[in-house]
Amino acid sequence: MTHKGQTSSLLHPQALSIRPSGSFPAARSILLLCCSLVSLSLFADNVDPILSLLPKQLEKAEERARQFHLEAVESNNDSLIAQSYYYLGVVNYYFSRPFLSNQYYRRALETSFGQKSAYIQEKCWNNLGVNYALQGDFPNALEAYLNSLKLSEAKGDKVDIAKSWLNIAELYIQQQVNFDEVEQRLKESLSVFAAAGDSTDVAITYQNLGSLYMEKIDYLLAELYTQRSIELYERQENWYGLLRSQSNLGLIFLLTDRQQQAEALFASSLAQARKRDMGHLETILLFNIAKAYELKGDFNLSLRKYEETLRMARKLQQQPYEGMTLFEMIIVAGKMNNHELIEKYRVAYMQWSQRSRALEQNTIMQELRLLYDFDQLHNLLEQQETRLRLRRQQIQWLVFVIILALGALIVILIMYNRNRKLMGYLYRSARPQEEVNKATAAVQQPTDVQELRNRQLFEKIDRAVATERLYLNSELNLAELSRQVGSNETYVSAAINSVMGINFSTYINRYRIRDAKQLLLDPRYESQWNEIYAACGFNSRSSFYRIFKQEVGLSPSEYRSVARETTA
Repeated sequence: MTHKGQTSSLLHPQALSIRPSGSFPAARSILLLCCSLVSLSLFADNVDPILSLLPKQLEKAEERARQFHLEAVESNNDSLIAQSYYYLGVVNYYFSRPFLSNQYYRRALETSFGQKSAYIQEKCWNNLGVNYALQGDFPNALEAYLNSLKLSEAKGDKVDIAKSWLNIAELYIQQQVNFDEVEQRLKESLSVFAAAGDSTDVAITYQNLGSLYMEKIDYLLAELYTQRSIELYERQENWYGLLRSQSNLGLIFLLTDRQQQAEALFASSLAQARKRDMGHLETILLFNIAKAYELKGDFNLSLRKYEETLRMARKLQQQPYEGMTLFEMIIVAGKMNNHELIEKYRVAYMQWSQRSRALEQNTIMQELRLLYDFDQLHNLLEQQETRLRLRRQQIQWLVFVIILALGALIVILIMYNRNRKLMGYLYRSARPQEEVNKATAAVQQPTDVQELRNRQLFEKIDRAVATERLYLNSELNLAELSRQVGSNETYVSAAINSVMGINFSTYINRYRIRDAKQLLLDPRYESQWNEIYAACGFNSRSSFYRIFKQEVGLSPSEYRSVARETTA
């Protein structure tokens, strides 16, 4: 079965689910179902931090999905909650927990976002169909696929419509119904996938067409389409699809009296599965080989192959394949009229059926327990979120009151400052004018001889720096400047600090920044940053950037942009 929203097929760890009642489809349909591909419809088309872990890192994917759900509930974001349920449905699908997987898909559909979003509805219904199909619940699987199809048709997406029909067609093939409609829909889907360049779904469509024509006993067309699927799978290096198609082709060879080619193909497929440690696929291939010999009428060889399949299924604890193999062995023994073998396999099948029922009940109980624990955690989280929401509201009101109080305090301080200035003005106005004049004169004149000396020395320093452009020397220091003006470092430093209120470095850098501003607006220096800082007396680009930003409040490039916008 193919699924939407992905570029490559993902395989479910359990390709077929057998019900304990022993109710199986027709013999050839079992074979074809074992050869079908199963994958999931993904919620996002891009690389996803959770779904990208599947199927190899299941535990990590489950941990991330649960964490994503907790964060979604904490944020109270309905769309994220719906997506988190979807993630949990996909993860539990790969854990072979179909009951739990379906619960999460339905919860995603029940969210407000899920009820409004046709996109998530389409994906969830599609994947519900996958789970039902794998459990052998074909009526519910068909209903789910049809719901997905309606949503695809509503949005008019030809590719998604084709993928929905690919799933529905496979169900019809397994049930051996509506062959004419299946043939028409598969060929329509093939055209859509080819036009979209979707080689994966083209390969799956070829494979299903091959299965369809095998059911219709048209082995010529069955071989043609199966060969085409093999060619595409080889290009994609899709070993699951390739080996399963090769198994179908082997059956065609066997049914058309090409036993030697069939046996060579079966042996090659098994060797490839063992080489790549595909134990699950090896079981499927063994079953198909046994079934092929049964259809050919070689019951002894068929029974030996079924025995080998049974051992592999028990070794890998593949309960469905164990039951399906025992069921087929009873049929083969019946065709051989071997009542002893019939009784032997019947007893083994009944024992398997009892174990399977117990295992199924235990599995459902475990899934229900997991769901109960998850719901408890979900409810606890919602309660905590409610308490936090109330606390946040209380804090917001408290912050509002504090801001209001601070605003009132600021207004009071502004009014107080204004009143204080007014009182000071009135007080100064009341003083004698002569006293005011004396105070002003005292401020304007140097207070002592040392300050006068500092002013005289600074004038000499500033004249030398500006006239001789000493600041352009990147090696200029306090000692060199003192030598240039005929004084010592202590006097020069004191003069700059007394008059300008800054140190020597800042004083020199301000001259350099002044020149840099001019060069930044000069078109000749549009992108020549190294020339600008060197021409202004800076010894490195980093110091130029740092000092410019410190003095101007903007970076050189920001200053250039602002200055040009102002003059434009």
